[in-house]
Amino acid sequence: MNMKNLIYLSVILAVCFQSIFAASKMPDNPTIETRVYTRKQCLLSQDGKVGTVDDRSLGLAGIFIPILIGKAIGSISGALKKAGDPETLKDIGRFPTYLYNLVLVGGDGESKRRVNLNSDLNCIIVVRGEFVSEDPEDQRKISSNINRSLFDVNLESERLIRLRESNIPIRKISMVFEAEMKLSNDKRAYLYESKFLQVNDFQGGRPQDSRSLVICLALYGVGAKEGEETLSLAMLNIGKLSRGVLSSKRISAVKSSWLGGIGVPPDFLDSMSSISLSGRTSMGVIPITLEATIAETDSGNKALRFIADVLTAGSEKLTQNLSDQILQDRSKKAIEAEDAIEKAKLEEESAYKDYLEAQESLSAQAASTSRAFDVVRTCRLWKRKFTSLQLTGVFPTRPNVTCPE
Repeated sequence: MNMKNLIYLSVILAVCFQSIFAASKMPDNPTIETRVYTRKQCLLSQDGKVGTVDDRSLGLAGIFIPILIGKAIGSISGALKKAGDPETLKDIGRFPTYLYNLVLVGGDGESKRRVNLNSDLNCIIVVRGEFVSEDPEDQRKISSNINRSLFDVNLESERLIRLRESNIPIRKISMVFEAEMKLSNDKRAYLYESKFLQVNDFQGGRPQDSRSLVICLALYGVGAKEGEETLSLAMLNIGKLSRGVLSSKRISAVKSSWLGGIGVPPDFLDSMSSISLSGRTSMGVIPITLEATIAETDSGNKALRFIADVLTAGSEKLTQNLSDQILQDRSKKAIEAEDAIEKAKLEEESAYKDYLEAQESLSAQAASTSRAFDVVRTCRLWKRKFTSLQLTGVFPTRPNVTCPE
């Protein structure tokens, strides 16, 4: 071998050894992160039937439910990060979405709007693990191959396929959790009902065979800074568990208490009737962020301490706010709600009467520009009142009228 070939061989070997050395220095654990998703139905706990969402249209009683917590627990976002002892491991995922959908339900468009709770909030899905990419833009997709629940520990490949087919690009699952968001019968509150939990790896690469787990689900509204408007907080204490898939019976027993925070300020209702849909049949309104915190501790006592630390944050303001809401005269609130509906009825009836009189005046006498304009004006005013009344859940019988231009 001549000197030139020897040099070439040396260079090639050096490059090979460098590559091998660099590969040995690569991290053993790829990046693990927590992501949050919402869907119309749960993906892994589904029993094979197509999921249905309860009627979530909200009348005046639903729209005007008090935001029970509001700014009173504005410090909760920071408290979730700081709570617990130094051994408490936490990971957080967030999902921006909308609380309501403004929907056209047929007819002549603008006169038949309804306000529905966002149907995609029916199931909350928290996934921690290794992902192959950023989330696809379509975050409403549900796999067409949901034919059974996947609680069997040996169905890992099927769980991965179902999540991927639902636009959740997971490569390896560390933890996945599902919870249904269930409205109360009067639509004034909701709770989370746990549906599925799988834990393959605990946080921090700890060798423990078991850990205590708390999952916190918080809704944040728009504020001057992140987390200022805390609308609701649920802390689901799963308890001590080992790696694997929890049974359907055990996980379904984990529920939150009733939560408020899905109300809208009264002055926002009228503005909904004037929002332009620009040819669409629905649009999201009231932006919110859904945040999930996964907290792991060595023992159940430490898990309870974590919960106590969070709830203690801002407790003085929280107690005062809860007292103001809970101790107020409930019969007075009911009367106020009834008065609001009655006022909306009277305003709509008065506006409709003015419109009919303007029409009669135009028909009975010689047409004039001012009388024709009065028909247009009163028709538009009545349509606005009619739409506002429908948003309270009251639908008076009226002819299908298109206001003249």
